[in-house]
Amino acid sequence: MEDDALTPEQYTEQQENYERLYQSIARLTALQRELVRLRYRNGLRFAEIAAVLEKPEGTVRQLFVRTVRQLRTIYDQLERGEQR
Repeated sequence: MEDDALTPEQYTEQQENYERLYQSIARLTALQRELVRLRYRNGLRFAEIAAVLEKPEGTVRQLFVRTVRQLRTIYDQLERGEQR
């Protein structure tokens, strides 16, 4: 039987990654945060998100792609220690 428990170093790194992610999400606009919440936390499909937000599905898809791209940029800046 393998031990799947994280080492203290892995645990610390994981916690730092989570903290960067939460900080990155906090820097998004309210609409972007809502998109992330509906997609990842609630597990909704784009058609369902479009219905909730009362927007066309294509618009929601475009907004989501831009949001994920911006989230990655913010996360990378925080990882490099840049504050914007």
